[in-house]
Amino acid sequence: PSGPSKFWKTVQNWAMASAATLTDVASPEDITAAAQESRLLVIRHGETTWNAERRIQGQLDINLTELGRAQAKCAAEALQRLGLAAKVDAVVSSDLARASETADIISEVCPDAVRCRTPGLREINFGVIQGKLDHEVKKDREVFNGAWQSGDFEPAYPEGESAADVIQRGMQSLRDAAQSGSLVIVVTHGGLKRWCAVNIALQEQPSSPELMASESVMQVLQAPIRNCCCSTLVFDKAADRFRSEGWFEDLGKLGVSARDD
Repeated sequence: PSGPSKFWKTVQNWAMASAATLTDVASPEDITAAAQESRLLVIRHGETTWNAERRIQGQLDINLTELGRAQAKCAAEALQRLGLAAKVDAVVSSDLARASETADIISEVCPDAVRCRTPGLREINFGVIQGKLDHEVKKDREVFNGAWQSGDFEPAYPEGESAADVIQRGMQSLRDAAQSGSLVIVVTHGGLKRWCAVNIALQEQPSSPELMASESVMQVLQAPIRNCCCSTLVFDKAADRFRSEGWFEDLGKLGVSARDD
């Protein structure tokens, strides 16, 4: 999506409300509720050479291009314009270079943010097809994507991961990040973003063909995930549950030049 959206209006309204004094806007109940929630801005890394080549990266460590760095700077500037950068408590990223450098660029505009890296936010391990061009392994990917999209998360790429593996470590990493403050930026990868989003759309319940065909899940499966796009998640600590306030929004309006996965 491009241009103003209900999603960004919601984020801006939250930022404005959090800037006001508690005596101005909040009852004791509101304060308690706010303390039980964390917002995560989950951002995909900027462009790499292999994104441009349509080459499978997986967990191979590929650096950003100059365009990728510009995308990260644009995302940082967007966070400043929205009044969010100064409120960020932590910037957490995958330890792979493309995500880590994107997060480093964003963290430069977040003066109070703690900077953390974790392998739990890495991209899907695509095993033996990592390093190959997308068209060279199209049939292999169709087999696994077909199984996963029908609700069978167990098939794993040879020498790689299954959707179940990715969801388990990804969701735990998001939960860990949510403990870092009331507003946390998470920089990760397209595949992990998508399959954690599917899990949240499923309300973290076991998958089935019927549930995978639901409107909320299909929206996540079909949406492009462009470089530096942003999803907003709210984590309810008491319920131990995530909800989405928006999926894969174009943070910085980079949709024309940014690659999806």
